[in-house]
Amino acid sequence: MDKRLKWSDKEMVLLKDNYFNCTKNNLQKLIPNKSWEAIKLCAQRSGLKRNNKNREISIKKNHNSKIYNLLLDSPESYYWIGFIFADGSIDHKRHRLSVEIAKKDKKHLMKLASYINCKNIFNRDRSSKFGYSEMVSINQTHEIEIPKIIKKFCFRERKTYNPPNELEIKNNDLFLSMFIGYIDGDGHIQKDGRIKVRCHYSWAKVLDKWFQRIWILSGCGDGFLVPKSKVSFNKDPRGIMKRNKECLIRGGNKRVNAFLRNKIKELSLQALERKWGIQKLAEREK
Repeated sequence: MDKRLKWSDKEMVLLKDNYFNCTKNNLQKLIPNKSWEAIKLCAQRSGLKRNNKNREISIKKNHNSKIYNLLLDSPESYYWIGFIFADGSIDHKRHRLSVEIAKKDKKHLMKLASYINCKNIFNRDRSSKFGYSEMVSINQTHEIEIPKIIKKFCFRERKTYNPPNELEIKNNDLFLSMFIGYIDGDGHIQKDGRIKVRCHYSWAKVLDKWFQRIWILSGCGDGFLVPKSKVSFNKDPRGIMKRNKECLIRGGNKRVNAFLRNKIKELSLQALERKWGIQKLAEREK
């Protein structure tokens, strides 16, 4: 039998004593006659497990990653955090960030990919009761920076049902950047200037708090009582929203909308042009 396939008693002892805490490189130095795949296979058959906290970080996963840009206290960083709150997800165990949007907005997603230097880009068709939708997604894994992002911005598991209730952003420009990013992901701007968001009802209080702050910052309050954003559960003829425990939240007006568009220009945010009518506004100014 080939010696490379057969495990000696000494190698088995080394494996059992070091597999839990030892890094991949050090294990291969301790057992030089075995490949990493052979080591993992033997450990699996022997019922051995790795200590994920002390595991060596994969160079391939983090090579040239700039995901640390999301931790910067800059308008651009907070804009993309808001966008991720809407259309992204973070796997806490795998330390992986994923964002998926409709293919028609692929150019916009590529701006985020460029910002964090993400090369993992995928196209796929999503099927539903209403047919097929062409989607595009990116994902980035980083075992050091992702936990920092989770902690700083209060990302919770299954964020669709668990909003960042504890998130406090004191700087107004950073808050506005985050809000605009969120609206670019999950919001819809109506003809009357009001902003509409369809979401799980667990987000209602957080979004109402955000809308009230926007109302004050835009100067619409003028010392008067700030109105609560309207939360609607009724307009749901097919019963889809009721089954999914969703609600519609509306807030703002044309004055708020104009204020936010000016902030997009002032802070040089990479906002969706089709949603805010930025291109049309620029043409008028010319």
